[in-house]
Amino acid sequence: MLAIFGGNPVIANKELHGHYPPIGISERQRISAVLDSGILWGPWAPMTRELEQKWAERTGVSHCAALNSGTAALHCALAGCGVKVGDEVIVPAYSFIATASAVLMVGAIPIFVDIQPETGNINPDLVEAAITDKTKAIVTVHLHGLPADMEQLRAIAQRHQLYLIEDCAQAHGAIYQGKAVGSLSDVGAFSLNATKVLAGPEGGLLTTNSDAIFNRAAKMRVFGTEWHEGKQIVRDADSLGYNYRTNELMAAFALARLESLDSEQEIRISNAQHLINGIKDLPGVSVPPLQVEDRNHIFQMIRVRVNAKILGLKLSSEELRERIVFALAAEGANWWIWERKPLPAYSIFQSLNADGDGYPWCLPQARKNISYHPGNYPVSLATSRDSIFTTAHFPPNTANLMELYVEAFHKVWANLDAVSKLPILLNENGIQKPF
Repeated sequence: MLAIFGGNPVIANKELHGHYPPIGISERQRISAVLDSGILWGPWAPMTRELEQKWAERTGVSHCAALNSGTAALHCALAGCGVKVGDEVIVPAYSFIATASAVLMVGAIPIFVDIQPETGNINPDLVEAAITDKTKAIVTVHLHGLPADMEQLRAIAQRHQLYLIEDCAQAHGAIYQGKAVGSLSDVGAFSLNATKVLAGPEGGLLTTNSDAIFNRAAKMRVFGTEWHEGKQIVRDADSLGYNYRTNELMAAFALARLESLDSEQEIRISNAQHLINGIKDLPGVSVPPLQVEDRNHIFQMIRVRVNAKILGLKLSSEELRERIVFALAAEGANWWIWERKPLPAYSIFQSLNADGDGYPWCLPQARKNISYHPGNYPVSLATSRDSIFTTAHFPPNTANLMELYVEAFHKVWANLDAVSKLPILLNENGIQKPF
């Protein structure tokens, strides 16, 4: 019997799930070293500089700037490319909100493009049609750790003389055609949030080979002023800047996690493959490709799509996945829903509507024919409605736990008819209300 109906759960012992990110000897030693030094902050403090140098070297770029969040890194990347008020920036319609809200932060207008069903990344075949004389840049996301089709996107950007920006928030260590993400475009932006494979537990990293982009981003990080090795060159600001500095404690923690990145990467990918191989042949289930010939998938999240129609159930895939998440949770398996709607459906972007209404900095330049109707992005809309996610494959979790996840999935699938009849309601915000 399913646990949700009173049976015994597959994973009864909650302690089988390890804590992420792990906090071990290296993390504690790095933090203690900061406290012992008395140097707690500053963009040129020793831990921060070491993190920048090591990440630049690992990524294969000339410059790296440490910031206080991945969103700040995206903001500085766009500003570093000279994106300004009224410009248009092409972004994927399915991503975390920061990918598109950073465009608004520089006063530009996000132009959404649908994604590929097989990868979840922006569809290069649709990008070119979205380009206008106002387009300044393309932002691509390496969604859940799978690199986007950078060769095609670079060709498009070069053909139209556009900047290409990588949102690498979920893709630390991913490789495309032999090169690290973050080095495949004009500028890359990484997140160091605690949910990421390189955990800060907060912070961001900007990577680029461009002196000009780096210099503009570095000034923006510290109130628009020019500094060198911790000393302010001129006490003046020639551009708008922010307090986007990181601090030594976050940099120290990220450095400790960097030491474990490769070994944990192997475990996480192996765990992901174990789990996916155990469920991918179930009816009505589809998962991202395990392997793409010219790139690696680092699985920052595992995304599984469910199809109620294939299963012959009399409810939508969205309604089915809500019930599946509850049933799996009762079995002790941590699955959840990441994005319930594509980015164009968010209220903030709906306000930038076709008649030009919206935020003041966009109003004078807004194109009259922009439409953010979610139906214009069918793959993103479907993906947001039928996908469930897990990060249970992160170490210190083991292959043994993945085997239990497979068992839980099969148990739920063997009882889908009963699961489909669970009386689950959603309110207007998509919040689950069981029973």
